[in-house]
Amino acid sequence: MIKRKNQPSGWFFYGYYLSLYHDYLLLIFYAHLLIKPNLFGLTAMPIALDREMYLLT
Repeated sequence: MIKRKNQPSGWFFYGYYLSLYHDYLLLIFYAHLLIKPNLFGLTAMPIALDREMYLLT
């Protein structure tokens, strides 16, 4: 596939926004742990995180 020299590929932007979204999810996760650390939150949040990342990829 031929692309221009100064043009980054679409995967660059995809990975960039995916990393931003992942940092946002982790921020929510740790804030949730700091605010209200209960057993349900501890078990439910990582599963939700993994599911979000699985659906995105």
